[in-house]
Amino acid sequence: MIALEKLDVWHVLEVGAKLQTMQLTTVHEIDEAYARTLIANTGVAWAVVEDGAAIACGGIAEAWADRAIAWSMITPRAFQHFRHLHRVVKRVFDESPWARIEIDVRADHAAGRRWAEHLGFTIEGIRRKYTPDGADMILYARVK
Repeated sequence: MIALEKLDVWHVLEVGAKLQTMQLTTVHEIDEAYARTLIANTGVAWAVVEDGAAIACGGIAEAWADRAIAWSMITPRAFQHFRHLHRVVKRVFDESPWARIEIDVRADHAAGRRWAEHLGFTIEGIRRKYTPDGADMILYARVK
């Protein structure tokens, strides 16, 4: 059984240690300082926990009143619950107060790009050599 919990440092560290392959190089280092930064953001942040283990986490960080930036960290174990997770995430986006929500997805991450589009995001541009390993990212936005 899975449960949603308010994001805590241990969630970020545990998920960060078991990330899906396509997310491994999108940030420099997932450490306690990075986790505390994610938690401190104004907006929403949660973790998905199964049998006491954090399997995914994500959130929407407010940039200003009508603009926010969404993020997620997903382990392979979370894919067993993906339909349920998709419905929850979509509902959060649908009910969010922000007029514009942005996300970045690795250009070579086909499944991530499909998910962004299923969540109602559209492509706005390509961020060339954007990650620490020099990969391109695609900027998506969801505008109400």
